[in-house]
Amino acid sequence: MMKLDRRKFLKSATGITALALGMNPSAPAFLRRLAMAAPPAMEDSILVYVFQRGGNDGLNTVIPLGDPQYSAAMRPNIYISPNDAITLTDAALAPNLQNNFAGLHPGLSPLTVLYNAGQLAFIHRVGYKGQSQSHFDSQQFYENGTNDPRFEEGILYRLAVEKLDLANNPVAAVSISSNLMVAFKGSVPTANIPNLSDFGFGYSLPKERKLLGRPYGDGTTGRGIQGAYTLPPLSGPYRENIYRTGQVLAEALSLAKRLNPATYVPENGAVYSANSSLQQKFKQAAMEIKDGVRMVGINQGGYDTHTGQGGATGAQRNLLYDLSQGIRALSLDLGTDRWNKTVLVVVSEFGRTTNQNGSFGTDHGDSTVMIVTGGKVKGGVYNCDATKWAPGDVYSSSSGRYVKRLTDHRSIMKEIIEKHYGVDAAGVARIIPNYSTLVTAAPSEFTPLGIM
Repeated sequence: MMKLDRRKFLKSATGITALALGMNPSAPAFLRRLAMAAPPAMEDSILVYVFQRGGNDGLNTVIPLGDPQYSAAMRPNIYISPNDAITLTDAALAPNLQNNFAGLHPGLSPLTVLYNAGQLAFIHRVGYKGQSQSHFDSQQFYENGTNDPRFEEGILYRLAVEKLDLANNPVAAVSISSNLMVAFKGSVPTANIPNLSDFGFGYSLPKERKLLGRPYGDGTTGRGIQGAYTLPPLSGPYRENIYRTGQVLAEALSLAKRLNPATYVPENGAVYSANSSLQQKFKQAAMEIKDGVRMVGINQGGYDTHTGQGGATGAQRNLLYDLSQGIRALSLDLGTDRWNKTVLVVVSEFGRTTNQNGSFGTDHGDSTVMIVTGGKVKGGVYNCDATKWAPGDVYSSSSGRYVKRLTDHRSIMKEIIEKHYGVDAAGVARIIPNYSTLVTAAPSEFTPLGIM
């Protein structure tokens, strides 16, 4: 078993930050609620959130083949021709799935089964007003649901507070990342398990189990970490947060000991490549969901394709194919019943420049493509057809270098929050700050697309 630095492990496993220890009487009521009373009962809705780190090139993900300006002239080394793209004109497709304007990157081929079943939506031209071309800022804005760089609380954390019983199930929401994803950060600690296979303190299995111990209650005496954090918290400042951090750590360790990737057998013919770290994360997600986790976050890096991006083949194709294989395997592994309760969202912080650069790649841009799939999703291609894309819109931004956004990413998240979780308007206002103000300022960018 890999030896881990104990302090780094504690921080990684529970997302301990200054924010996590900062609960105080001036905090918003909905944040204080967890320390005072249990939130609404846990639901069986499942959310998987995948972040494509680096800025995925939307133009070559969902390709506007109907725009005459999309051509080899603007992208001599990365252009994807109609012959190479996955076309969506098959008469056997349902009307909402047919599209004679757009094509899909060939790297997305593992997802065609989900698309043909009407369970996969591609939303083009997604972004936000005042698009930052900084990786750090834009990722922060997507994960927080606000453009305030000082805001250190995740949109999925707020959703978990609203709809998941974190008080009684500290591992209802789990991030699979080297460090806790921003989307999961908040005043109440949530779990981060980078890799089930080596998640622990680095001791032998018997010693790890002894350290984990057993919970207090039902006539038994508590021992170890679980025993310490199944008693009421002692008095003192920050006691609630320290106590909950210990609970999350104990539950995350317990979860990791219950699940063994080496002996796990995926269901329904699902295959996760042993050579893909990303697909192994999807495998871990499936295992955790089957154990009761209801919200999972996954990172995929590599999309900052300034050099050697490739077209129908190459770097971006390999990334999209790896992602698609992972999503397809997860959909099979969860089975029809769980998949019908699942929404999987793929986001990236921005798109890329319309023209290829001198290094056979693309630079930081504006809008990009979001992917939403699951049993409740109304599939199809949104914002990329003749009604939403005029000739030359590949250069439609004010600078003339990018594709102009049509839809704010928070509008899509709002639809998922409402339709998948049954959150009312008051709940939406708590999860997405200033949502009504955003709608008033740019109503067209917040018009529901009807993807659910």
